[in-house]
Amino acid sequence: MSPVQIVPSPKPGDVPEAPSGSINEAFHRAVLAEARVGSRVALLGECAGLPLRLQQAGCTVLSIDPRELMALPAHGAASSPARESLNTFRPDVMVLAENWAEMGEPEKFLRELATVNPHADLAIPFYNTASATLLMASLTGAALPRSLTEEQLTRWLTASGFKVRQRQVLEPARLKGVLARDAEKALRNLFHQLNPHSVDHQVLYWGRLAHQSDETPSRELVPGLLSIVMRNHSRDRLKFLDHAIFALSCQDHQPLEIVIVSQCQEVQVVAELKALLEKYRPLGGFSYQVVHEPSDTDIRARLINRGVATARGQYLAFLDDDDVIYPQHYDQLIKALKAGSAAWAMGRIRRAFFDNGPRGELFCRYKDEMGRDDTFNLGLLIHDNYITCHSYVMDRHRLGNFQISFAEEMSLHEDYSFLLRLCALFRPVFTPGVPSCEYRMRDDGSNSILHGSASEAARREKQRNWAISSVLKDATKRNLQMLLTEQEFQDELGRYHQQGQQAAAETVRQQLLNDTQGPLRFRVINKANAVLKKRSARIHGTLKKVLKCMV
Repeated sequence: MSPVQIVPSPKPGDVPEAPSGSINEAFHRAVLAEARVGSRVALLGECAGLPLRLQQAGCTVLSIDPRELMALPAHGAASSPARESLNTFRPDVMVLAENWAEMGEPEKFLRELATVNPHADLAIPFYNTASATLLMASLTGAALPRSLTEEQLTRWLTASGFKVRQRQVLEPARLKGVLARDAEKALRNLFHQLNPHSVDHQVLYWGRLAHQSDETPSRELVPGLLSIVMRNHSRDRLKFLDHAIFALSCQDHQPLEIVIVSQCQEVQVVAELKALLEKYRPLGGFSYQVVHEPSDTDIRARLINRGVATARGQYLAFLDDDDVIYPQHYDQLIKALKAGSAAWAMGRIRRAFFDNGPRGELFCRYKDEMGRDDTFNLGLLIHDNYITCHSYVMDRHRLGNFQISFAEEMSLHEDYSFLLRLCALFRPVFTPGVPSCEYRMRDDGSNSILHGSASEAARREKQRNWAISSVLKDATKRNLQMLLTEQEFQDELGRYHQQGQQAAAETVRQQLLNDTQGPLRFRVINKANAVLKKRSARIHGTLKKVLKCMV
């Protein structure tokens, strides 16, 4: 290949297809969809078949060997011939070949491209290091192409002045016969749970030099900062939120950030939420953010996801607007995380039962502790949810690329579905001792669970919603790939064995009760019938007639 080559116009019907089974066909389609008639396209490296297809699409094409572009200029020359040709050509689009990352200094190459033509879009194909295909290939010892992590490539592009304006997934190249089918399926599911981008084997970035006005702020997590995501559904719940924020202002852990996401449709709710936060900020010294996403339907999972995307802290927690946290809660959990290697920590919960007074005021009737073992019980959690969303804290650094999100198609069980995904890969550290947070339940039926004096119509609606969400939750369970230790498996088998023994013992007890009490009951009835018939025949006859009419 010559350093610089202008591709001639092809004859009709002379455009070849991309090589079968490679990245090229999907890559070609993506480039052809982006190029416009009359565009000037610079191809940096060998792209078999693409120059002719671009020519047929009405584009002018310049092919350049990227090694020549990186070569030092000859003695006395201002720049290399390849660089001068590229400057003269002034491409609208620059396309990197599939193997561009195999160059010795890919980061330096990107910096060079940023100085050549600041107006061109840049097409950057690459193999994703985190893809399940490459991860499994590396486990089996297969030959691997040069791959990049998306974090690494994004860092290089940012350092070179580029921003990623579009991300496209190219057709995945699946391995065949490397692993047994069941093993491959299980590993793919497991990798996907840890990093959703593991299904993206080959990716195409479209880059463009960023101007100062459109640079996005850094999304680096703030070390040590705890972000608490709260959701608010309506203005009439601000009275509950007042209690929750006051409790947060008394927290032992610092620094603290409160992120409130409201779906309330009234515009003034944003000002009211900020006023409420400002009321307690001098006491707690926290920072805060308010996100407004108005909706007339229940979007509780969406609210959490918006809050997670906004939150800046290394540590992340959730809190519903009608629950409260005791001062030591977050401090204990984060200390437990720092003392060990777990990615999340959980503590004990106390239930608080509230009644509404004659003027709408709330007063606590009584409190109790939610039943829980002294350690985390995976089998019990898989059987049913016993962990409330405000009883735990996560370390986002230790979760890596695990997707922290609630299923937006669910209006109930959304927190449980997330917990199942979390526990499939990560076990928490459990902090024993007294409960450090409250799950508040009210007698007016305003909780999402079936509790209190709600109308029959409201109860039926809640039962219907729970039934729908249960179907989606069960689907999550069926598709989940769990990492289990032998001990956890034995514990779960033991629990089911114990339940079976208890059920069998109850069946035997009932049978014995029927065998002993049944005949005795009938003997007593027969004896009473005989005495009544002998001593009072008239009453006996009347009683028989009445009973016949009732039967």
